[in-house]
Amino acid sequence: AAPARDRRQEVQAVLQEVAVVGGGAGGSNASAGRHAAAPSQAPAARACKTAHADDEPGLFCWAVMFPSDVALVKSQLTGKAGMFACNDYAVISQEKTLLGKDECGEEVHSWKLNLPQVKKGHYGVDAETSSWLNVPVFMPCWDAVIKSGKVWEQDFTVKLDPDAVFFPDRLPGVLGAPK
Repeated sequence: AAPARDRRQEVQAVLQEVAVVGGGAGGSNASAGRHAAAPSQAPAARACKTAHADDEPGLFCWAVMFPSDVALVKSQLTGKAGMFACNDYAVISQEKTLLGKDECGEEVHSWKLNLPQVKKGHYGVDAETSSWLNVPVFMPCWDAVIKSGKVWEQDFTVKLDPDAVFFPDRLPGVLGAPK
């Protein structure tokens, strides 16, 4: 556990150095805090440590939230379930949305990102699937998550759908130790 924590501290130090050198403008947001500001916002210092902040291995979990998912995501935050039981998390949506408060009493908002409207494919007619054709949605989201620097602060990044049943404490047994 100590080598992973040391590696995470080294990465955070490098990210902070990059933020200072880059001035924070237009580059990555090197915030080390939980569910910190979106890439274009300034990071905030945290006085409180949340329940899963030091879980090993470290998991950064994120999801894209559409209007139909808001109540479900708010419920997960209230229950500290799914992605909200990871070391750090982010929710991306078309509008900045107040999701609730974390266990430290700080407001948790989604990151606002201009997401394209997508349609559902019709297998054999206009697509190779009968599911949502959502690659155009996830590409800018991955870019935002990477630019935020959060993917480098934890051992693993987990992209979730809001309706996924996810138990972060079970994932380490499947993954094994990071190499």
